[in-house]
Amino acid sequence: MARNPRMFQDGGYYHVVNRGNNRKATCFDEADYLQFLRFLSISCDRYKVKAVAVCLMPNHYHALFTPTISEELSACIAHFSSIYAKYFNKKYEIDGHLWQRRYWSGHVGEGGHLARVWRYIEQNPVRAGMVLTPDQWEWSSAAFRSTGHRPHYLMEPDWWGTAVMKQWWKNEMLTSSELAEIRNSYIMPGTTVSLGDTVVPGTIQCPNGTSTDRRDIERSTTRESGRFD
Repeated sequence: MARNPRMFQDGGYYHVVNRGNNRKATCFDEADYLQFLRFLSISCDRYKVKAVAVCLMPNHYHALFTPTISEELSACIAHFSSIYAKYFNKKYEIDGHLWQRRYWSGHVGEGGHLARVWRYIEQNPVRAGMVLTPDQWEWSSAAFRSTGHRPHYLMEPDWWGTAVMKQWWKNEMLTSSELAEIRNSYIMPGTTVSLGDTVVPGTIQCPNGTSTDRRDIERSTTRESGRFD
């Protein structure tokens, strides 16, 4: 049965999530995170897609995308998902699906809603207990902005840096009611949607038989200038 096409709008904002098949890890080491970000950069450039926020976790990712041309967003996501899966399967000598299912996406409104979803994405590693502040997680847009080593596809909305920004943007963690608002806004009648805050605990078994401690995956490493461009 053919899938229904995704309905996007030119210049709209969309929260996109996908995670590993059976919640398994999709990034085991620094090289994996770097390759994912390199493929993401290539795809965003090819399909003219920008991102307000990105966060790569050990077994899933979040992104807040805005396409120049609506039809190109699905192609962009399919492109980087596919080439990263090929890289991953070849590296770890495995077959089968890397991603649990076709990516999930939800439309994000302007202003305050955009700011809350942005914070929701970048605060993911903090909620998971992996870092104390969003910018400490190396594989996220919070770190990209704080270090100045930002990829070319990263952008900010028009209100960023203006007086109205104070109405919507806060550095504090989202409250429980704000989290519930975001999560509930993406649940359609008769469905259950998980936005993927769960991460792989403890020791992670790599497909090639080696083991990686979660603390090794979480450990911050030095990023060279320009390596994501």
